[in-house]
Amino acid sequence: MILHPKQFPVRWHMLLVAIIALAALSMAGCGPAGDQPPAGEGEQEPVSITDDRESETEFATTPDRIVSIGPVNTEILYAIGAGDLVVGVDMFSDWPDATGEVDGVGDLREPNIEVIAALEPDVVIISHTTMETIEKLEGMDLKVVALLTEDLDGLNRNAERLGRITGHEDGAERLLAAMEEAFDCIREAIGEVDEKPRVFFEIDPDPLWTAGGGSFPDLLIDMAGGKNIFSDMDPWAEVSSEAVIDRDPDIILGTLEQTREMIDSGQRSGWDNISAVRENRVEILDDDLINRAGPRLILGFAEMAEAMWPQRLDELPCVEEYESNLMQWIEE
Repeated sequence: MILHPKQFPVRWHMLLVAIIALAALSMAGCGPAGDQPPAGEGEQEPVSITDDRESETEFATTPDRIVSIGPVNTEILYAIGAGDLVVGVDMFSDWPDATGEVDGVGDLREPNIEVIAALEPDVVIISHTTMETIEKLEGMDLKVVALLTEDLDGLNRNAERLGRITGHEDGAERLLAAMEEAFDCIREAIGEVDEKPRVFFEIDPDPLWTAGGGSFPDLLIDMAGGKNIFSDMDPWAEVSSEAVIDRDPDIILGTLEQTREMIDSGQRSGWDNISAVRENRVEILDDDLINRAGPRLILGFAEMAEAMWPQRLDELPCVEEYESNLMQWIEE
């Protein structure tokens, strides 16, 4: 999933429309067939990828030129060692720093089709967009692979598929194994939880939107030993201020400073009676780490867990090791 780039915040509830639209697409990209040796090392057996539109794309050779539209897929490509194949990215793909050295192709839903075509990509890896955009790309004989990440299974699946496409299966396996180990390490540090703290996760402060059941924040809160107070709501839901007061969270988490400012300034009537506000348990997390379900999700999960359990997670050397390894893989 993409989520809240700092240069131009994208609201989660608006992305739901894009996810539904993309899931309904049925246009398929076709091409010659091949395996996944490192670029330039010859042809092997065909590689066939079925994307999240249920469209099948075949590769005769490992692509040398990739346009990545969507920061999650971009970050995965770099983390598995395929960053040198990326020749174009969307305006929100701002990590790692190397993304600043490749051409920009515009935003997510309506990228610049002409710029993409001029880059002569072997494949366009795309996440949240419109049917019209994909039809235009495929109408220009460009291969399009649409990969969405809506849960951890989706993250694993997309890393594996990008590894196959780029010939970096080993890099994908290495990344996923390291992520699993780091997740386990954080959960072990949290330990047994006798009583789950009630957590309110604020997506957007005005109007007030939250992450409901089945959303990525909901999953992470549960993994961190908490209880999302709106887990009974849709994944992205608008809620009233009164509803938050009534459900009385022990912890309030958000990714925008405006959340804390509105609470501290008293703009939200009655919120001074909420347990989280009385106990000073309002925490602002790094937007990109929490909202981008890619390789840095580990860092976001660690940040969330530390906010929820400050006495248990004062040090996490395993997370520091993971971050160090991640940067090393990107630079290889």
